[in-house]
Amino acid sequence: MRKTYQELLSRVDIAQPLGEMLQEIARHYELGRIEQSRLITQGYDDLNVLLMCEQGPFVAKIFNKSKASATIEDYIRVQTALATRRLPVPRICSVSGAGLFRMRRSRTSAVAWASRAASRSDLCLR
Repeated sequence: MRKTYQELLSRVDIAQPLGEMLQEIARHYELGRIEQSRLITQGYDDLNVLLMCEQGPFVAKIFNKSKASATIEDYIRVQTALATRRLPVPRICSVSGAGLFRMRRSRTSAVAWASRAASRSDLCLR
């Protein structure tokens, strides 16, 4: 089921406009200039955005405001372990060994990550 922009945005707790936050994520992960962005309207829990950047396509995931930090960290550990075993999961970008990006200006603890999109078919866009 496709969601509206407001429904998707209500999943997360960010203080600044979404465009500003995506620019902050792109700077943090050194993705280059964002040439285009598009909300991924499928899914049921987190907010996912396709970023077409100078360095290629990436997906930014902003975790649901109800998720505890420990749950997010466990999720990252599982994704990393699965990727290491070459299973078809997103490859999490990291800067200085850290895969998570905590938003400085979030009202609570908005956490994001970026993963390289191997191909458009990996993004489940229809």
